[in-house]
Amino acid sequence: MTVNAKWVLVGLLLLTITGEHLASEHLKSNARSGMSKVQIQTVLAQSNRSEDDRKRDDQSRPADILSFAGVEEGMTVWDILGGGGYYSEITSQLVGLSGLVYLQNNTTYLGFLGTQVEDRLSGNRFPNIHHVVEEVETISFPTDSVDVALMIKTYHDLYWSAEGWQRDPDAFLKSIFRVLKPNGILLVVDHAAQPGTGNNNAQELHRIDPQWAQHDIEKRGFIFDGSLDVLRNTNDDYSLNVFDPSVLGATDRFVYRFRKTQ
Repeated sequence: MTVNAKWVLVGLLLLTITGEHLASEHLKSNARSGMSKVQIQTVLAQSNRSEDDRKRDDQSRPADILSFAGVEEGMTVWDILGGGGYYSEITSQLVGLSGLVYLQNNTTYLGFLGTQVEDRLSGNRFPNIHHVVEEVETISFPTDSVDVALMIKTYHDLYWSAEGWQRDPDAFLKSIFRVLKPNGILLVVDHAAQPGTGNNNAQELHRIDPQWAQHDIEKRGFIFDGSLDVLRNTNDDYSLNVFDPSVLGATDRFVYRFRKTQ
C-alpha cells in the first residue's frame, strides 16, 4: 500500500469516527431531559393536594418516576388505566396549560373507582386533564400525538383475566406504539415476580418477571431505554400476592423506560 493510500484510509477512518461522534451528540441534544426532581417536588409540596395523595408519595416516589419519564411543560401525557388520577394530577401541573393529560380508564376499571375521578376533577380544578373512557386496544387518539405514556402497575393486567376483563396484549401495546410520537416514551412500573417465572404469576399474585416484561414490550417495536431502582426491594417475598398486608405498598417494583423508534 502506498503512503498516499494509507493517508486516504486514515482520513476515511477519521471521518467515520467524527460522523459517529456528531450523530451521538445530535441524539444527546435531542433527548428530553425532563423536569428535575426538585421541580417536581415543588409541585408535590402544594397545599391543595389531598392527604391521601401525600401519603402515597412516600411509597410511589413520583418525583423520581416523572423525572425519569422526561415529563416537561407543554407535553401530552397519557396516563394509561390511570384509575383515580393520582399521577394525572401531578403530571397536569408539570405540563401546564400548554400541555394535556389524558386520564384514561375503561368501563370495567371505572367499576372499581367509585367517585374518585369525579372528586378529583370537580370544579374544573385541572382543565388540562381530559378523562377518557375507552379501551386501550381501540383508543381514538391520533397517531404520533403523545409524548409520554405512563403505565403504572397495570402492565401485568394484560395477562390477568376475569369476567369482563380480557386484554389483547399485542393490540394493547401496538396501540400505545401507534399513538406515541417518534422518540416518545413508554414508562412502565410494575410489581416484580421471581426471575424466570415469565407471566405465570400475573393471575394469582399480580406480579410479572421484569426481564420477561422487557422482552415482551420490545417485541412490539419499543427500544429499552433504561431502568430506575428507587422502588426495588430485595426483601420482598415473591410468593405473596401484592395485596397481602405484609407487602402492600412495599413490593419489589421495577421501573423501565422504553422509547418508540423514530
